Amino acid sequence: GFIVLVTIVGVLICATLPTARLRRASLSMKLRDGAHGQSAGKFRQRLRASITVMQIALALVVSVGSALLLRTAHQLSKVHPGFDANEVLTIRTQLPYARYDEADGMVFYRQLAERVSQLPAVQATGLAMRVPMAGGRSVHQRFNVGAEQRLLPVNVVDAGYFATMKIPLLAGQYFQGAAEQNADIIISQRAAATLFGDASGLTALGKRLELAPRGPSYTVTGVVADVRDHDLATAPLATVYRPPVIAVDPTVEAGAPRSMALLVRASGSSADLLPAIRQVVRELDPSVPLFKVETMSEVLRASTARLSLALTLMTVAASITLVLGMIGLYGVMAYMVALRTREFGVRVALGADPRQISRWVAGRGLLLTACGITAGFVLYALTAPLLRSFLYGVTPGDAPTLVGVTLLLAGTASVASWLPARRAALVDPALALRAE
Repeated sequence: GFIVLVTIVGVLICATLPTARLRRASLSMKLRDGAHGQSAGKFRQRLRASITVMQIALALVVSVGSALLLRTAHQLSKVHPGFDANEVLTIRTQLPYARYDEADGMVFYRQLAERVSQLPAVQATGLAMRVPMAGGRSVHQRFNVGAEQRLLPVNVVDAGYFATMKIPLLAGQYFQGAAEQNADIIISQRAAATLFGDASGLTALGKRLELAPRGPSYTVTGVVADVRDHDLATAPLATVYRPPVIAVDPTVEAGAPRSMALLVRASGSSADLLPAIRQVVRELDPSVPLFKVETMSEVLRASTARLSLALTLMTVAASITLVLGMIGLYGVMAYMVALRTREFGVRVALGADPRQISRWVAGRGLLLTACGITAGFVLYALTAPLLRSFLYGVTPGDAPTLVGVTLLLAGTASVASWLPARRAALVDPALALRAE
């Protein structure tokens, strides 16, 4: 409805303004401005030229934006998220707090993972409080690191999480056993480099991290590869992984969560596997809901939805604006040739070279294009900061993109100018004079 309204208003404005101008103009001015054998008045020529320059300028801005987003999408396609999203199904669960304490919750999730892992086609299962790229709030805790404190994101996962997501183990070992109190933690490679200055993770093994200010301490038993938690364009965080355990001091320590995601790596269709998983949950507790059922591939695609939408909109806008700009340029040049047909005929009759006329017309079109490109770069300089939040691996001032778009506009404008120029060169002096 909004677009229909804008279209109607635009049509009314375009029809009203020329009508009002014609009513205000005197008859003598009309005759003088468009006298027999003369081209259009300077005002109208300049107005048409200005509109054409504006269209070309807008075409450059949106074309550059679209090209930069295309390059960003290409750069992101080469970014590894830190895990293998293929053939992984995620299912969110929520245990009722009224009937499940931390110990009961740990038993439920342990049984759920064990039973699902026995289903046909299932290769591995894991549990996680937070799924990478799935959104939601991150849990952060402060740790004492030497004489200072560090605020780090914490994810509660079980021993099968890393194998299910195929997150490489760089040093040490995964969680061992299923004790209700477990002081082992695993940290990411970035956390090892940030906290202990060793990206290999070997130095971090055996080190202890204490919750601030005087909470329980944990032993680093493993270092895993970094995982991009929010989206592909955001650098991996220094993450701490804890197993689901009963909190020694619930006021400072995160206990076993009652809401976790089940991750299942299985061959075949997830639609065939889901009913069997639902049956397992019903056998354990029919009151436990399952929600946010999606594959990790879908989660990964959704994390780039903002960029994909911007890319689609900018590409469509660039295409439409480029076409409109070239139509405007062609229209201005073709109309100018039509108005000056008699003049060109006289020039040819007096001995002018048709190729000179053709070059003059084409040069006029390229001059308008150059003015439009110049204005476009000025406009782009003002709007470029708005693009920064959408870009990855490329800057708003990327030279190959700017040069490529400029050449595209110049080439398209050359075609739009060549057609009227060719028409001007083919003017027959006899026909032009007879028509007048």
